[in-house]
Amino acid sequence: MKRSQYDVVVIGGGPGGYVAAARAARFGLSTALVESWLIGGTCINIGCMPTKALLETVHRAEQVRTAPSFGVRGVDPHAVEINWPAAIARVDRLVLSMRDGVQHMLERAGVELVRGTAKLLGKGVVEVTQPRRRSRTLRGSKLIIAAGAVPDPAPVQAAADRMLGLADFYRLPRLPQHFVVFGSGQVATELALLVAMAGVNAALVAAEPTLLSALDSELGAFAERRLRRAGVALHLGRGIVGTRGTGVVLDDGSLVRADHLLHAGRRLPDRSAWAGLELAEHESGLKVDRFGRTSLPEVYAVGDVTGGMMTASAASALATVAVDHILGRASTVDLARVPTAVYLEPELASVGASEEQLQRRGIAYRASRYPLAANSKALIADEVDGFVKVLSDTEQGEVLGVHIAAANATDLISEAALAIRFGLTADEMAAVVHPHPAFSESVVEAARG
Repeated sequence: MKRSQYDVVVIGGGPGGYVAAARAARFGLSTALVESWLIGGTCINIGCMPTKALLETVHRAEQVRTAPSFGVRGVDPHAVEINWPAAIARVDRLVLSMRDGVQHMLERAGVELVRGTAKLLGKGVVEVTQPRRRSRTLRGSKLIIAAGAVPDPAPVQAAADRMLGLADFYRLPRLPQHFVVFGSGQVATELALLVAMAGVNAALVAAEPTLLSALDSELGAFAERRLRRAGVALHLGRGIVGTRGTGVVLDDGSLVRADHLLHAGRRLPDRSAWAGLELAEHESGLKVDRFGRTSLPEVYAVGDVTGGMMTASAASALATVAVDHILGRASTVDLARVPTAVYLEPELASVGASEEQLQRRGIAYRASRYPLAANSKALIADEVDGFVKVLSDTEQGEVLGVHIAAANATDLISEAALAIRFGLTADEMAAVVHPHPAFSESVVEAARG
């Protein structure tokens, strides 16, 4: 007979939910994880992993095209093209492997996986509606909501007849001729560059006047230049008001050719799990304290439902904090010190404060930049497009922010995150000896100023 009482019930099987469930179970708490869809959530199944896998495909194609300039014979750059069905088949294999890995991890930890749609009824009670089966009631001494987020349909409702979701995009049998991405953030910029590098006539429409507005403006400007160079037509500060003939109509009356429109804009917390339950909210999601507690003491929330930093790494970090608090262990995470990664070509990464944030706060700082064109490893690899920027306090020299555009910026940023986490100064950061030649020397040189 299935049990109904648990120490912890987790709602949602994405990076926040599965990390929370596995950690709770490993520390001896009886744990149930409720998921109505696929383990791994958006990130593994239709988000982070598929996108990055396809970006790797177009990156490899570009490497092959440029191979003759490295002295490689037998390559016809003009014959290189993307085999979309083969690339998608590889994505499917990777996603299945990752999803199975997470599921096996949960099983080994002792988590009971409950399939169905969860709804909080209050006082630690969760009702799970299961297809073609009777509803099941779970009771948890503690509940963790990690239900994720869903796209806000409002900005693209007028073009719904041409719209694709992420899952639809990965099921396309072939790449279209004309493709429009809506949005200005990480996902939108990555997807716009992806389809452009795959040979599609790509456009990006965004209501915001700039790309990646949450990051340092120098990274946003870099992203704009990169997308334009790849042939992406940018329509910034524009809205979509309808469709006509071969495309979508913008609010200035212009027509943008579009076989498909991919919505990669604003996402909203999935409120279905706590609908009707009186949990305190702010304008973007559930209110939580630094331990993830909501306004009900037995209910925690992590990840996108809190409306904060909507990334897998932030969700996982917050999940760890919430479970630690349930266990009586002291841990916290400062989202301002969690790195952000954008997998363009080259990559962008950021941690800490931007110049704009420091200026708004009235903090005196020093900005030191180092161009990748001066780095030996970048010259060897012909990856000279980019920079490293270190922002430090003018009085103590403490590192306040690091912003990188480089071929492997998403790896380089971890060193900067460590420096900011432990309050290192730019001089202390620069004192760490690095191998030569290495991309990471750019971080040292930027810190050195």
